Amino acid sequence: MKLFFRVFNIAFLTIIVLNVFANDTIVNKLISNYQYSKAINILTPKENKSLSNYSDLGFCFYKMGNYQSSIENYELALQKDSTNAIVLFRLGNIYKKETEYQKSKEIFESLLSLDTTNNYYLKQLALVNVKLKDYDTSISQFNSILFSNNKDVESIIEISKLYFIAEKSHLADSILTLGINIHKKNTRLLFLGIKASYLSEQFNKSIDLSNEYIKYKTPTYSVKKIMAFSHYNLSNYDSAIVWLNKIEGDNRSEQINYYTALSYFKKHNYKEATAFFNKAIEEGISTDLAKYYMYLGLSLEEMNMFSKSISAYKKSYQYSGKDIILYHIARNYDKNFNDKKAAKKYYKRYLALNDTVNKGIMEYSILRLTKINEDLHFEDKLE
Repeated sequence: MKLFFRVFNIAFLTIIVLNVFANDTIVNKLISNYQYSKAINILTPKENKSLSNYSDLGFCFYKMGNYQSSIENYELALQKDSTNAIVLFRLGNIYKKETEYQKSKEIFESLLSLDTTNNYYLKQLALVNVKLKDYDTSISQFNSILFSNNKDVESIIEISKLYFIAEKSHLADSILTLGINIHKKNTRLLFLGIKASYLSEQFNKSIDLSNEYIKYKTPTYSVKKIMAFSHYNLSNYDSAIVWLNKIEGDNRSEQINYYTALSYFKKHNYKEATAFFNKAIEEGISTDLAKYYMYLGLSLEEMNMFSKSISAYKKSYQYSGKDIILYHIARNYDKNFNDKKAAKKYYKRYLALNDTVNKGIMEYSILRLTKINEDLHFEDKLE
């Protein structure tokens, strides 16, 4: 009889174990087939859930977008084993998605304490520190990752972005150059390399990288703009105009029109320059309006349109109040209209502001004002 009961108990336990394994197999198959809700329906009613059950529930709820239930089940799983790396990692990622960055940081720190050489954990911690705006720590962590694996594209990208934030474009350029030499066709690295080289005033390099980028992708607005501005800074005005004219539609901002105008101005094509300065003025909402009017005045003056030139200079002074513009108005009245009284008025106004930046122009204005006063005095005597 005792033998019968022993055999019965073993058989009963075997059935239970097989049942558990069968259930686990079904759940694993459902998860593999993305049937998360069905897996949840099997797992939820179970009593005395195992770590694996809670972990599977956490994973399924996460995939269904129910982060709160996912967190609850992962935390229950950790009550079974507080050092389970898979559960900790998934929970850390959920906290990051939920913008609970401090909690996410603590979890990834726990993982690193369990496996101090795991660079993947270190990368997650570095990414969380970026979210916490602890940029110096993030930079240090990414540097540590790249020291042991300089091919890690994501770390190269993230650290370069941090260098941009820190306004250290030369460091971004250095790290991106190394990355591009390894991953020559990676357009994300090329794009950031274009930006880094431009900001560090390596204009030939930014052009070369842009040309490399457009072998693989259609140039974006930013790439077109950097190409144009790089050529402009190298005095390649024809090429600058070509790239500026590739920027169309809503991206055709006042700044783009201004640099198009400047490029034509530098080529002494004052007619086209005037047209684009006027376009920049029409769209102007920035503090640069004074500058647009200033160059418009210079362009009009070169085309002997002196009255319009003076009007443009006056507008420029209205927006900026800059001393030097009064000189241009005075010089115009003096040179182009021989209007001594108007010239005297504006030379005096200019000299009263004591422009210490343009000493040569100050000296010239004093000489002209002295001569105009002599002429006016002589004319008065004649009358």
